[in-house]
Amino acid sequence: MASIPHTVLTSDKVNPAEEISKDGLYQPCDVTLVVKDGEFKAHRKALSEASPFFEKLLNSDMKESKEGVVRLEMFTESVMRNTLEFIYTGNVQILDEDDARDLVVMADYLFVQKLKTLATQILVQKLNTSNCISILRFACEYHCEELLCKTKKSILANFNVLLSTKCEDVLKMSREELAMLISSDELHVSAEEDVLNTILAWINHDKNKRKHHFPELFRYVRLVYISHDFLFSDVVTNDLVRDNEDCIELVEKAVELIDYKSFDTLRHKPRKSLETPVMVTYSRKGDYFTIVGYFPREDRWCKFDEIPVYLINWKRVFFLRDNLYIKKRVELVPYHHESWRLDVTWYNLHSKAWNSMPSVENRDLLELFVYEDEMYALFSKEKVIDSFVCNLYRPFLYKKDRIVLAKYKPDSDSWEDILSTDYLDWRSRFSIVVHDSFIYFVSGKVWSGMYQSKLVNDVDRYDLRRKQWNKLADIQVARERACGAAVNRKIFIAGTQSDMPNVIQLTCEMYSEETNEWQLIKSFNRWTSFQGLLAIDDELYVLEEDVVSRNTFTKLSVACYNAESNVWQLKTELKVTGEMDVHLGGSMTVFQGFLSPSQNILCNKRKKRKCSIM
Repeated sequence: MASIPHTVLTSDKVNPAEEISKDGLYQPCDVTLVVKDGEFKAHRKALSEASPFFEKLLNSDMKESKEGVVRLEMFTESVMRNTLEFIYTGNVQILDEDDARDLVVMADYLFVQKLKTLATQILVQKLNTSNCISILRFACEYHCEELLCKTKKSILANFNVLLSTKCEDVLKMSREELAMLISSDELHVSAEEDVLNTILAWINHDKNKRKHHFPELFRYVRLVYISHDFLFSDVVTNDLVRDNEDCIELVEKAVELIDYKSFDTLRHKPRKSLETPVMVTYSRKGDYFTIVGYFPREDRWCKFDEIPVYLINWKRVFFLRDNLYIKKRVELVPYHHESWRLDVTWYNLHSKAWNSMPSVENRDLLELFVYEDEMYALFSKEKVIDSFVCNLYRPFLYKKDRIVLAKYKPDSDSWEDILSTDYLDWRSRFSIVVHDSFIYFVSGKVWSGMYQSKLVNDVDRYDLRRKQWNKLADIQVARERACGAAVNRKIFIAGTQSDMPNVIQLTCEMYSEETNEWQLIKSFNRWTSFQGLLAIDDELYVLEEDVVSRNTFTKLSVACYNAESNVWQLKTELKVTGEMDVHLGGSMTVFQGFLSPSQNILCNKRKKRKCSIM
């Protein structure tokens, strides 16, 4: 007869059996657990305290309670031994994937949640491309939510690998499993065509039983992101598509959107694996603004568009996703400071179409950002306070900004206010950085009277999830309208728009959430003009403009910060003929399939870092 194995306990763990003995409640083993290849003696009290299953069974009028014998013959001696070790000690060593699976099944049957959690954590550690599909089914069957979430994430991230190495496993998936994967933005494929090819391969694996599922699965193919040639050569001609009117209609709509470049009206975004981040700059030369992007992953430049100057006020431009947002203040009553309207229009860089967003009154747009796939805006709402001062017998107006956080509602095309506060009091011209669920308000200027103001070092943070404010450590160098970015839970602030010495404008500070401290990092090149910071792919980039050569040409430099060596490493240079006013617009993600080869900016073959545009 097997006995409970001896376990080495850590200092803060106490064997439950020893505790029972200390209380004078010790009784000899009074329950026998019968398994497939053996049996174990155990204590009724210990089992009941650990498992709701045993508690109900052993404290009832049922046969098992009266006889003290519980038959669990669907389980092996090995899994029961490990289960009892956990019940008596609170710990167990799980050696391999099979042991972990067995313990999940046992823990699920006995309702021992802590053991189930421990075993699923081991399965997460054992995840790989060979077992992820089988673990996905296992997690669904035994309702392991955390395991299911992480397994799904692993499959989505490695879908290309699975198609080449575990194709048979993919083809044996159920319709529900396949639909769950191909409907996700996170599906990692080389091209949207791969999704359609996967569906066709899955159908053909058992065509007679599966072909009626094709129309449902076909809806998950984002046809507008498939090349025009592939649509006509492979999609339109496919028998499964031609035999279904709904499928034909979907293809016709996609062809129409592609032909007319109506990309601003798309229902679905491209898969994230098919998007690439880009640093966007815009510069005025003559009567046009030229919009140029640098792609860090591909290390190349691309010219997006030229827009007439009268359509854009360069100081009021935001870039988000693949759109350019422009704000314009319109006075409702001439010379009346308290009555005005803010209009926001946006321009899609691919479709070249203009659209408008809902206007707001008496508000200024400070920032646009995306949080949990929804668009948010930070507005400042001026509260004007009259202060009659005997200065030429005219009143002065003090302005106190109120911060308003609003969420855009696409269905109603409106802004919904979710926060309105004067927490920042008289402060303005601060730097705003959005990172995860936090909004940082860094430094800025405080007004104390007409023409009286001072820079402050204050840093405040608003938590979108908890809906609360926090005061953080002061920044070392006070600035106004500085540039900011966030990388790996660190906040970077640089530059200033005030009339401060150039040495201050070229400094950069880093804030660490772990230490709640600011520290100065490597400054920028003193011979360049700092244009802004951006975070792309967990890397910090800076755009600089060469001011020495500005009379004949403008040279833009992009550098990446190396935290280990505390240096800025040059990534690329772009030389533009003539004098230009250059500004860093921001970062966004674009679908590369929408970019034509003619938009690429040629670089020197010998010196790939050096590019030029006329």
